[in-house]
This record gives sequence, C-alpha cells and structure tokens, in this order.
Amino acid sequence: ALAQTADGYLWLGTEEGLVRFDGLNFTIFDKRTSGLNASIITALLVDNQQNLWIGTTANGLFCLKNGKFTSYGLKNGFSNNNVEALYEDESGTLWIGTDGGGLIRLRNGSFHVFNKTDGLADNAVLSITGDRHGAIWVGTHGGLSRLKEDRFVNFGVQQGLTSDFVHSVLVDHQGTLWIGTSEGLCRMSPSGDISQLT
Repeated sequence: ALAQTADGYLWLGTEEGLVRFDGLNFTIFDKRTSGLNASIITALLVDNQQNLWIGTTANGLFCLKNGKFTSYGLKNGFSNNNVEALYEDESGTLWIGTDGGGLIRLRNGSFHVFNKTDGLADNAVLSITGDRHGAIWVGTHGGLSRLKEDRFVNFGVQQGLTSDFVHSVLVDHQGTLWIGTSEGLCRMSPSGDISQLT
C-alpha cells in the first residue's frame, strides 16, 4: 500500500510494518518501535483531515493523528480484523472493507457493519469506491455491490461481468465505473450498461 500526506512524507505498507520516506531516509513503524501493534499493512488512506488510516492483516485498523496511533477492531464492533480496503466519501465517511467481515462504515465516530444478511454480495470485500450520486461501489469475492441509502444492488456474471470475483473498482471523471475481475476488465456506463474489455 502507498499514500502521501500533505507534509510530503511518502508512506509504504509492507509485510514488516509501516514505513515513512522523507526523500532521503526511511523510518520504520512496527510493534517494536511505535504504538502500531501490527506487522502486515494492507491498506493506507489519508483522509480529508490529513489523518493516516492504516489497514492491517489480523490487527484491524489504526489511525495516525498528531503523531499518535489509535487502534480499532473487534472491540469497536468489527466482525473481522483483516482490513483489505479503505475509502473516504465526499461527506467524510470512512468505509472499511474486510476479508470475511463485510463492509464497515465509520460515520460521526460510530461504526456500522454491513454483510451478506444486509444484501452485500459477499463478506470478503477487496475494493471500495464512490460515485457522484452518493453511491458506494464494493468489489467482493461474490460480485459487485452498489450501496445507496443503506440498500444493496448486486451485479455479477448474470449482469454481464466477466467474473464474480471483483478485485478493484474505480469511478472516473465521466462517471464510468471500471471493474477489475479475476477474468478481466469491465466497464459500466453511467446509464448502467456493462461491457467487457477482455
């Protein structure tokens, strides 16, 4: 994982901890050197307040704010501590994708978990993005999910995707949704038409 904060530091997520690069030197943040009680860093996000969010394997989520790490996980209502994806929407809501624990929303200091029982395509969330209409798009092991006003609509092979295993999602400036699956690239137009680009 990679991220850059406004102070110019480049942050790297590795299998041996978090690394900060200032252009000349590397500084390691891990269990031995900091309050970051995690080794495998899977996702990084700088939010609109310039806080650095750090997703980990097995140790949940951390936030680096004013030089201090704060941890979030099972104690905060997470259903799984394996974080795979992070996304902040235009309202400042943080979305957290977990490997087996569904999609987690952090809004106004409160966490809420969405999973298959709520309509999410699968509880293994690999990627998250949002569009200009306020919808959140979620790539999972079981297809693509669209969340708006707490309701899910799912898309998969039957709707034109090349595979139900969705690795990555991105909305471009024209409103087109790009969908990377295990079988190739797909495109969903703003009108909802899906085309395959394999």
